[in-house]
Amino acid sequence: MTTDLVRRAIPLLAILLVSAFQVSLQTGAGDRVNVAGMALIPGATFEMGQDAGEIPKLMKKFGVSRAELFQEETPRHRVTIGSFYIDRTEVTNAQFKSFVDKNAAWQKDKVATSFHNGKYLQHWNGNEYPAGTGDRPVNFVTWQAAAAYCSSLGKRLPREAEWEYAARGGLEGKAFPWGDEMPDKTRANYGASEIEGPTRVGSYLANGYGLHDMAGNVWEFLADEWQKYPLDSGTDPTSLFKDRSFLAVKTRRALRGGSFDGGAVNLRVTYRDSHMPDNAVEHVGFRCAMTSPQQSEAVNELLRIHYADRASHFGRDAASLVARFSDDHTNISDGRVSQPRHEVFRRQMQAYFDASTFLEWDDIAPPVIHISDDASMAHVIVQKKVRLRARNAAGVEEERADVFAWLSTYRKIGGQWKLTTITSTNTPEDDK
Repeated sequence: MTTDLVRRAIPLLAILLVSAFQVSLQTGAGDRVNVAGMALIPGATFEMGQDAGEIPKLMKKFGVSRAELFQEETPRHRVTIGSFYIDRTEVTNAQFKSFVDKNAAWQKDKVATSFHNGKYLQHWNGNEYPAGTGDRPVNFVTWQAAAAYCSSLGKRLPREAEWEYAARGGLEGKAFPWGDEMPDKTRANYGASEIEGPTRVGSYLANGYGLHDMAGNVWEFLADEWQKYPLDSGTDPTSLFKDRSFLAVKTRRALRGGSFDGGAVNLRVTYRDSHMPDNAVEHVGFRCAMTSPQQSEAVNELLRIHYADRASHFGRDAASLVARFSDDHTNISDGRVSQPRHEVFRRQMQAYFDASTFLEWDDIAPPVIHISDDASMAHVIVQKKVRLRARNAAGVEEERADVFAWLSTYRKIGGQWKLTTITSTNTPEDDK
């Protein structure tokens, strides 16, 4: 039995090492798009926005005297979105410089005056951003410049419903990307942090989908035209990116996320604002998104499991992790095969969780999912960075980082996906 499993593990591990580093995918139009640095978010139906009856409570909680600040979030309404990719961080100065270097029409001294308010990249010296700010979110950009950047990569700006769902990070009914706890300077860059400007992207812990700065740092331009809820389901703002008609946009565009000079109220996942598309200002940037070419409920189910595993690690909940195993679960790690009993494995994992504080357990590239034609079996290929704090042999707490790649095999058993085999290995030191 063991010899046969090892024999089967060799080709599986080979597939893993080749496939886990896949950073591009083919779209329905036949183009290849680089998805490194993006998260793959499951499609879902969810409740978007806020109930009007909650406004008095929110006014009291946040010390706000104007009810209209919350009224644009109402009514709460049901929205369905497909699976999509979204950048894990806001687009940086260094990334935007690469774009303008290749696209002269969007350089500071050449961009058409009709596309900005006179402040476009105002803090740049020609095509050079201020020294030492390459890893900070680009700001003083317009909606059209953001749209052009994303379009040049085969991507687009996120839709407002996508952004809100992604910002929630898998949580339901919570105020902020991390839950209901009020913001403080350890969670986000906002007014009370007293940083008074954008900071390095990814400086704060990611949400449940591995996304950084969904609250604070800079507001983010979205694809949608600004309108009251419910949004017009007959209008698809992503169509603007298919024929570059985004260049003709003149109407207000939605903003989300809050910024370094905003209040705690702006950091809520339901909070809405808007700008004119030519309004380049210090506190607004963007990130890109892309519709997944692979749309199926089976993919959504497996993605939810993928992020539930992350939640099990941060929540130190080994029982929920083991509950997703099949009865014949097999673990293959660096060529070593084991079939631990569930309770033994749960105790081992719980001891590991209890001794660790996870800082990262996030995808380096989005998971690659292959599902059998009859939807009874699936392979999920993952490359993940794990960073945690734990006590060493001398009892001193230290921070450690590792990069792992693995291939998980799932079977549909009793209508549920169960993990039957996981084949894992460390990946090269350079990836850390």
